[in-house]
Amino acid sequence: MTEFIHVDSEDSLKKFNKHCKGKILFVKYYMVGCGHCEDLEPVRKLIESKLKKEKEKKDVLVTQLNADYMNNADIPNVEGFPTISIIKGGKKIDHDGSRT
Repeated sequence: MTEFIHVDSEDSLKKFNKHCKGKILFVKYYMVGCGHCEDLEPVRKLIESKLKKEKEKKDVLVTQLNADYMNNADIPNVEGFPTISIIKGGKKIDHDGSRT
């Protein structure tokens, strides 16, 4: 089943770390105050909306990960923001196209 977690607190970080094992992860890494991150938000909302409407149940965890909690998340870190990644079986693939 597709789950959605916004990691922006210690509690949501704990929930993420507990639920991320064995799932396909769609992660938007972001930093508060980053203009590019804010510009990408409508795209993230569109993706989330489409995934919520899918009838096929997938073991996917869609996550927004605030940079302040990145070092303690059980996934690889990134250097630039925003970064969108798919993580499956421990392998991370970053989107390297435009932010539109």
